[in-house]
Amino acid sequence: MRFALDANILFSLCNLSSSTSAIVNKHDLELFSLDYALLELEKYKEDVIKKSGQSFSNALQTLKQKVQFISVRSLKQEIKECKPIVQDQADVVYLALAKHLSAPLWSNDSHLKQQSLVPILTTQELLTLMPFD
Repeated sequence: MRFALDANILFSLCNLSSSTSAIVNKHDLELFSLDYALLELEKYKEDVIKKSGQSFSNALQTLKQKVQFISVRSLKQEIKECKPIVQDQADVVYLALAKHLSAPLWSNDSHLKQQSLVPILTTQELLTLMPFD
């Protein structure tokens, strides 16, 4: 199964003991996110280090092994289609990625459930659908 991931899911994936990491390590998933998300992680570098328990470069290396990163520039048409749906530009690009991939967006942002263009799945929902214990 394939998923588009928002930045918050990437943060969780950096933490090797998180539920997010457990799901990803247990199941054969195709994961995609935006190159833009790496800049977000860089902005919160200290938080990533603290929460992941590893160096920032190791956290990024872990992500790059599990997630394919796509350029925001390649999503121009999808971004146009998604802009009217949500106000936050950060959310628009992740919805656009999910639309481009024809895949659900893995996000814990509950307000995204209010749109119907792409399916949104939370970590809690994935734990129910794909248990790891």
